[in-house]
Amino acid sequence: MIRRSAITIPSFTSTIPITTITTIETTKISTTTRKPSTKRKVTTRRKATTKKKKGATKREGTTKKRKTTKRRSTTRKKKSPTTTTISTTSLITTKKPSSEIDIKSLRRNYLIQTNMYRQLHGSPDLTNNEELENLAQAYAERLGKEYNGKLIHDPDKRYGENLAYVPISMIVDPVRLWYNEIQNYHYENPGFGLNTGHFTQLIWKNTKEMGCGIGKVNEKYPGYYIVSCKYNPSGNYEGQYKENVLPVQK
Repeated sequence: MIRRSAITIPSFTSTIPITTITTIETTKISTTTRKPSTKRKVTTRRKATTKKKKGATKREGTTKKRKTTKRRSTTRKKKSPTTTTISTTSLITTKKPSSEIDIKSLRRNYLIQTNMYRQLHGSPDLTNNEELENLAQAYAERLGKEYNGKLIHDPDKRYGENLAYVPISMIVDPVRLWYNEIQNYHYENPGFGLNTGHFTQLIWKNTKEMGCGIGKVNEKYPGYYIVSCKYNPSGNYEGQYKENVLPVQK
């Protein structure tokens, strides 16, 4: 018999803006290019004084050769890309409102977090499955539209499933919240528990692949999302906890 569980998170009013990391080090580059440029200007002035004292026509040719210092104005070219990179990155951060979510990035994040926790328990890494993603996405959207305060598992029981109801400020946290149920699990008495089911499915050793979906909840619960992750093969089988839910490996 397969057991499932779901988690509901209390409301939060804060939001997490989606920003990109700007290359601040480019400003350092622009400042360093200014120093050698001033030194070059000083050397060209000193060379100009030799013209007045000696006045030789041959030395006029040397000044032409020294005009190559003008070609070293490549430092100016370096200034233009540094300013443009700063301006473009600032535009990216201002164009994306905090209400947007990047589903692809979040799915990747969930997979990375899941495998990080599984490695602690000696469970092999999961791979992403596109079919599971599509099923999880469809159910998350459906549950979000129909949500009335209760998380109900998908009636399709072919796969394991973890659910979460979270505000956008915690949209990256479901996997961490599921894993935190480890504090309620007792390895000396292995088995299913309503407050440990997410954790045991998450690190279930025999599970091989996963796929997640994210659905926005209806207007009665603004700013909230349903996160659904499906697992294949399913975990939480009675009588199989001892060999599939292992303690943290030292």
